Amino acid sequence: MHIDNISLNEFSIFSQYHSEILSLHLKFDESSGETTYDSSALENNGILKGPIRVAGRTGEGRALGFDGVDDYIAIT
Repeated sequence: MHIDNISLNEFSIFSQYHSEILSLHLKFDESSGETTYDSSALENNGILKGPIRVAGRTGEGRALGFDGVDDYIAIT
C-alpha cells in the first residue's frame, strides 16, 4: 500500500508501482522481542503491538498470531 499527501499524475503512479526499489521487507523471523526488522535498505523496522509469537516454518516463536481486533505492527 502506498499513501501520498499530494496529487499524482498517471506517470507518477506508474513510476511508483514499477520501481525496483524495495521499501519494506519484514521476514517476521525473530524469535523474541517487540521489534521485527526490515531487510530492505531503508530499515523501516516494525514494532509489534499485540500479536503473539507462535510456531512457524522455521521454529517455535518465529511467526506471529493476530487476534483480528486490535493487533498490528507500527512501522518506524
